[in-house]
Amino acid sequence: CQDLLALADGGLLATAHHDGALRLSDARSPQLVRELAGLHSKPLTGLSAAGAGALLTAGRDHALHVVDVRAMAVRATAQHELFRVGLAWTRPAASPDGGWLACGSHDGGVFLWAA
Repeated sequence: CQDLLALADGGLLATAHHDGALRLSDARSPQLVRELAGLHSKPLTGLSAAGAGALLTAGRDHALHVVDVRAMAVRATAQHELFRVGLAWTRPAASPDGGWLACGSHDGGVFLWAA
């Protein structure tokens, strides 16, 4: 597990994994509830909340994905030819309403995207 985030409802834990998968587990037990396998083609490095019912993920494939938690489907993807996730613990960020996405790049720069 690369990162862990308790969802706002308190009942689920979201976890980021080396195999590129996003997993949701019951917070009261180790039971897997849902999985989005292959979300990233390389290790998933970090998670954050991205507005109501959404998570933002970053991966070593140099992409950010906004994921709808209920549907376990990608709502949006953010990439740029110069953006590079350089560390295994890179964590993305989103504005409270999910309208803006941000993430640090390998060269120390910060990239911003409108979601």
